[in-house]
Amino acid sequence: MGHHISALVTASPADQAQAARYELPCFLENGFTIIGLNAWHSDYWAEQLGIPHRNYSDIILDNDVTRFFARALGLGRYALISTDYFGGTGEQYAAVYEGDQTIMPATRGGINAALRLLGVQRQGWLDEFDTIGLGKHRSFDGYFERYYDLD
Repeated sequence: MGHHISALVTASPADQAQAARYELPCFLENGFTIIGLNAWHSDYWAEQLGIPHRNYSDIILDNDVTRFFARALGLGRYALISTDYFGGTGEQYAAVYEGDQTIMPATRGGINAALRLLGVQRQGWLDEFDTIGLGKHRSFDGYFERYYDLD
């Protein structure tokens, strides 16, 4: 089974009114907030808000729109994560930010390290990724379907 997500993860609460305003799905998992992201959605809001397309790393959604969302939702320290794999083959990346300060640069395979920097503590045999339930979020595409046909 595949796993393809982009998300912000934070230990701080997210402003739910702002999340609703920007149509960002939020999930509370073991005290951490997971905020789904999508490239089509990002492109739409970049155009609506007049935000330039500037990327900061190899993570596709490590851009000014994502940083705008983090500020709008009132996030303190947060991880930007990305997974793209099927049947165990593929990639995952993570970076950690606090405001515009880079705490951990984009790192291939760095999701668990990023989650540790947010304070995630492994539970039993689970790694940090599964401790906060990221494994059950296979894709956020269904939350962003309306953005696919907005050209």
